[in-house]
Amino acid sequence: MEQTDRHNRSGAAETQPNSMIRVLVVDDHAVVREGLLMVLKRSPEIAVVGEAGDGKAALVEARRLNPDVVLMDVNMPGLNGLQATAALMAENNHVKVIGLSMYNDDEVATLMRQAGASAYLSKGCSTEELTRTIHNVVRDNGAAAAPRNDNAS
Repeated sequence: MEQTDRHNRSGAAETQPNSMIRVLVVDDHAVVREGLLMVLKRSPEIAVVGEAGDGKAALVEARRLNPDVVLMDVNMPGLNGLQATAALMAENNHVKVIGLSMYNDDEVATLMRQAGASAYLSKGCSTEELTRTIHNVVRDNGAAAAPRNDNAS
């Protein structure tokens, strides 16, 4: 599929029939990043454009790669997912962030949304829910249409 990099007047990524959703995966655990990469690469309309192991690297990679979606681990050493999301949204409000955590925690979900995340999922979510949420936040421009996973991890 042809990869396009289109944004509308508000800077939000537009989904075109032949466009790929560009995703940056951020998690401090290499095995989790690798698992997410394997899962996402099976989806023909998602292109994993990069990965990062911490919040600082996430900001650098997001600037360099201009992804449509960032899968952001919440709990990382140094610059955590909440701080990295807030910083990313302050400089690049068209990107959609999906917070990921091992814990199904309403308070953390709320904090991630306040930082600018479009959705929050437990790492125990299904592959289908993850890919559906990625599509939803891009299609709906992050209008909180993507459900939060309420299954316990």
